[in-house]
Amino acid sequence: MRAAGSRLMCLSAVALLCAAMTVGAAPIAGQGDPSDVFPGGTVIDFDAGPPGAYGAPVFIGGVQFAANGTFYVGGAYIGYFNTRGVYSLYTPGGGGDATAFTVTFPGPVSGFAFLWGASDSTWLLTAFDGGGEVIDSLLLPPVSDSNAGDYFGIAHGTQSIMSFTLVNQGGPDWVFIDNLNYGDSQLLTAARLLKQRAEATLTAILPTVSKKLASRLSQAIKDIQDSLQAKLWVDDNHLTLSGDRVFAEEFDAAERLEKILTTPSLAPAVEAAIQSAINDLVAADDMLVLTAINDATGNLKPGGQKQLDNAQQYRAAAQNLANVISRSFAISLYRLGWIQAQRAMGNKTK
Repeated sequence: MRAAGSRLMCLSAVALLCAAMTVGAAPIAGQGDPSDVFPGGTVIDFDAGPPGAYGAPVFIGGVQFAANGTFYVGGAYIGYFNTRGVYSLYTPGGGGDATAFTVTFPGPVSGFAFLWGASDSTWLLTAFDGGGEVIDSLLLPPVSDSNAGDYFGIAHGTQSIMSFTLVNQGGPDWVFIDNLNYGDSQLLTAARLLKQRAEATLTAILPTVSKKLASRLSQAIKDIQDSLQAKLWVDDNHLTLSGDRVFAEEFDAAERLEKILTTPSLAPAVEAAIQSAINDLVAADDMLVLTAINDATGNLKPGGQKQLDNAQQYRAAAQNLANVISRSFAISLYRLGWIQAQRAMGNKTK
């Protein structure tokens, strides 16, 4: 019964995640340290304490930490479970211990991320603006005994995040939070970020589906991951001359996902997540082609106008046919548009 209940709770959380995403917002997930995303940002590492048990809101470094039960600042298991330094913030998951946190910043920020450790349940991370409106949400999958520096967070294109909540979606759970970074995120609303969000959205629903469906979803996730290889990208909106592969991988991912959408009795929350992921892939590819067209407009080779016109026509066709034929077909047209834009600049794609 607990497994079935947990699955239903996860599905409800995924539905909220898909509905809550706003333009300019994006989840953050990675390994290493949150400072990789927020160089020069403010860091709350809890090392100055004061250590102890807290049953009421407390300010640490100007940031307010509150919970629905007892939480602790201390050195338990420090150096393990993605904790660093001297102290971390944690809850052991016992009776009366916190199962939900609210963290409020001293002023609006554009993003935040933190080290997350030891979780055996899924937790829902939600960011809010100053008026209490949801900016974005992200399901945090269990990280168990990992010590690879798993971090999660949310970024927004403007300084509008005032607080965030963390809510346990499962049973009792011992979790650690450390190295909370916040400030101006280096993540912007861009093609690569949209693809990363698609990957995160699909990964979040894996625990909620059957093994067979999870295997099919994992293949699509692998396609997206292959498209995100660093060697294929110059920056968040520019591809290397091998970038043709990005579109090929995205086509495979979208085609797999569209086939999954035909599965009978697909849970509404799963369907919503898949639709959201495909939308992000298509939006990302449109952004890549538009960027290439803009670059070509100011950097045409002699006689390159024809290729530029072709690029614009392919992009227009992709936009018009995405919902008429299929979104995977639209991605194939975006690929042709990107290639034509490169040729308009005299670039030979690999």
